[in-house]
Amino acid sequence: MDLSEGGSIKVTVDTSKITVITADMFISALKTAGIDHGHIYVTSPVPATGESALAGIMNSYEEATNVTIPDNVKNAANDEIVTEAEIVESENVTAEQVSDLVDNVKEIVINQNITNHTTIVNIIYNYTVENNLHLSNSSIEKLAITIENVQSVQDDVENYTKEVDKVL
Repeated sequence: MDLSEGGSIKVTVDTSKITVITADMFISALKTAGIDHGHIYVTSPVPATGESALAGIMNSYEEATNVTIPDNVKNAANDEIVTEAEIVESENVTAEQVSDLVDNVKEIVINQNITNHTTIVNIIYNYTVENNLHLSNSSIEKLAITIENVQSVQDDVENYTKEVDKVL
């Protein structure tokens, strides 16, 4: 991990070892956790889907900044990446499609401060229709709950980010 990226985050994934989670998925989950600085290289000694790497990245970031990420924020970020991996593995969609969906819906939900579950489900559903993605109702529901959770921790993310900015 290199924190000298100054105001941006870059993730490089060793795709010969990390088989499901993409750099964009890591970036999205890290932003959920309030991490928006640095260059992170993700690999594994053996082939792995990659979800568990997020915990190690967040741990390393805490060590490097000496600022603790709130548990509810860590949980929201982990839930995001696990849900994305489950959908990629169970539905006929690519990791890039799921990552784009999550990023777009999160942006709408956060920017418009949407907290209503049905509204979030509708935003996801509309995105899937507009982009010709076919997700089961179960996957849409899982995503809605995940994005609701991300939205619910935004105040803690903002406070965490302010603390990290003092250090960096």
